[in-house]
Amino acid sequence: MLSTSNMNQFILTLFVIFIVAFSIWFLYLIIRHRERANLINYASYVGLGIAFFMVIHLTILMVYPFKVQDTELPLMVSNENKEVSRGEFLKLQIHIKKYVDLSSTISPSIICENGFYYVFPNVTSNMPIGEQTFTVSNIFKIPLEAPLSECKVRATDRFRLNLFRSITTVQESEEFRIIE
Repeated sequence: MLSTSNMNQFILTLFVIFIVAFSIWFLYLIIRHRERANLINYASYVGLGIAFFMVIHLTILMVYPFKVQDTELPLMVSNENKEVSRGEFLKLQIHIKKYVDLSSTISPSIICENGFYYVFPNVTSNMPIGEQTFTVSNIFKIPLEAPLSECKVRATDRFRLNLFRSITTVQESEEFRIIE
C-alpha cells in the first residue's frame, strides 16, 4: 500500500505527464492543421481530457483506503495497581505502528462508568514513521473534581490527509480506578 505522500507524488507526476503530453499534442495539431474549426474541436478535447483526469484525481483522493497507523488496543495503564489519585498524572504505555508521515490532532478525554466525562485540551502529535512503544505521562492529569470510580481514557486521532479528506481513529485505554 502506498503512503499518502508517495501517492500524492505519484498522482502529481501523472498529472504533469498528462499536461505535457496534451500540450505537445495540441501544439502539433496547431502546426499541422491551421484550420480554425479543427483547433476549437481539439481544444475542447484537451479541456475535456483535463477535466476527466481531475475528476479521477479527486475521486482517488476522497476514496482511496489509506492506512495511517495501527495501535495496539487497549492502551496499557502503567500506574501501580491501575490506580490514580486525584490531581496526579495517568501513565499510558502506547504501542503504535505508523505508516504515513502526517501530524495528527489528538482529542483526549476521560470517561467514567458513573457518567463523568472530562475533556482534555487537544494535542498535536507528529510521530515518525515506524513501529514504536512509548509512555505518555504528562498529558492526563486526573481532575480534582473527578469521582472515585472506574474510568478509561478515550483518545481520538484526526489525520488530515488532503484538502478533501481526513481519517479519524479512536483508541481506548484499559480501565483504571480513581482513588483519593
